[in-house]
Amino acid sequence: MQYQDYLEFHHVTLRVYERGYTIVPVRLYLKSGRAKIEIALARGKRKYDKRQAIAKLYGEVVEGCEYLTPQTVPDGYVNAYWTYAMVYDSEDAIGVPWSDFRKKYIELGGDGFYAAWQVAYMEPVMKQMAFYGKGCPIHCPLYEGPRVEWGPGLCPVAEGLQPRMMQLKTNYGDLDVARQKADALRKTIAFYEVS
Repeated sequence: MQYQDYLEFHHVTLRVYERGYTIVPVRLYLKSGRAKIEIALARGKRKYDKRQAIAKLYGEVVEGCEYLTPQTVPDGYVNAYWTYAMVYDSEDAIGVPWSDFRKKYIELGGDGFYAAWQVAYMEPVMKQMAFYGKGCPIHCPLYEGPRVEWGPGLCPVAEGLQPRMMQLKTNYGDLDVARQKADALRKTIAFYEVS
């Protein structure tokens, strides 16, 4: 292998390993018992492209559902959809508790939900402040001075919203699996519309 060929090969290898490209054979030449392959570099779907496609599946399912309100993305912005988040208002609308809706979703083939039962400052670690002062693993100027008292009522809107949130998984490697989960959500919504 000549030096120039080595550099070209090295460049291609870096693109494959560091940037996620795939080597695609384009042409095959046969001459005197030898083969020469012309290759190209291609890029498959990136993870966030898949997450956005999965979020679109969920969005189509909840469209028109009066008690599931999906998060909105302002014009000019792009959401990477680490999860597909929505607010559940069904307990007031149709009398079905959040936990019952979740159970039915799982029963019909869903994965369950990521949930955020309470705002961060209401979590035990924040209430107990175990990390404060001597509990902080490094000298941290943020924790010096008067102790902040975290508790109910600091952010009443967030405190009311948090327990009604449902966050659906969007990191499926296979879109067919994601379609099954979206279909489970569709069936769950339909189940409670009929009941």
